[in-house]
Amino acid sequence: MSGNIFFTTYAKYTGFSVRRDDVVRDDEDIITMRRWVCSSEGFRRQKYIDMPERQRRPKPITRTGCGVEFRILRSRDKTCYTAKEFVIQHNHPTATALEMNYLRSNREVPDSMVAQVRTINKLGIKTSNIMAHVALQAGGYENVPYQLKDVYNAVAK
Repeated sequence: MSGNIFFTTYAKYTGFSVRRDDVVRDDEDIITMRRWVCSSEGFRRQKYIDMPERQRRPKPITRTGCGVEFRILRSRDKTCYTAKEFVIQHNHPTATALEMNYLRSNREVPDSMVAQVRTINKLGIKTSNIMAHVALQAGGYENVPYQLKDVYNAVAK
């Protein structure tokens, strides 16, 4: 869907991370409505905050009730999708240019890197060592547009 490409590109240059929120499908399992939101949209459910028998320390609360969203609807004649809502006003500070590479929706490992890591892994070199080499070539970890765990996840697929 091109709506996803549009909104994630917009988010990348504006300084926030995107997540898919809602989808409605028809009887033929075709998407009739899709909604993407800022990752800070909404609030954590109270039942997850007040867990009495918690085993681990809770993750920090990152949801601020941000209202940024993008919603598309499928036309009645089922030929195209139309933008229904596009809200751009955040209620929280957005990421700076240096922080944008670390936003979850902006971290993409190129297919060429995945292939390279898989090939070098077969030689017995650890992914963390490969990543250190990539960071050295890029001039530091801050210049690499993805993290080690993103490489692990991409290689594991």
